[in-house]
Amino acid sequence: MAKRIDALISSIICAFHLYSDIVMGVLVAGASALLYVNASHLKISSQSITSLDSAQFVPKLTFGILIVLGIIIALQGIKKINANRETLPSGDVLAASIIGFKRSFIAVLSIAIFIFLMTRLSFIIAAIIYLVFSMYYMVERRGWKHKTYFIVAITISVSCYYLFDRFIYVKLPLGFLKGVIG
Repeated sequence: MAKRIDALISSIICAFHLYSDIVMGVLVAGASALLYVNASHLKISSQSITSLDSAQFVPKLTFGILIVLGIIIALQGIKKINANRETLPSGDVLAASIIGFKRSFIAVLSIAIFIFLMTRLSFIIAAIIYLVFSMYYMVERRGWKHKTYFIVAITISVSCYYLFDRFIYVKLPLGFLKGVIG
């Protein structure tokens, strides 16, 4: 199973190496085209004298430019495919890329789990769990400092909660701590 996962990740890395400019160009052009169309629906409070003083002018200009730039990036990516084939990662570089991909995936997954837990448990508890996991995950095993990780995680979580609550006036979820803190 692990070899299949590594093979899949390897093919994703190689495909992204070959076609990254094309994919990014198409994404930029596509997203900009959608936003350009949405800019046409902006509400205008008063009738504009010219099209230049309309609320739609700057967004349409910006997204129009981004559409053109996205197309240019995609076309340049098509030209670079053969050059990218010559520099495909292999051997130790590919193995390091696979490890980096796995670590990145786990880091993004842990953020998603933090967001999910934040509404269920509380911001403070979820942030402590997330921070402790992240510190253990990012540091080599011989460098683990258990007490320091927990102290830092608790301090940052509680500080962030009170910063948002008292100064920014954003209520973060308290979950089952609602009666204890709030």
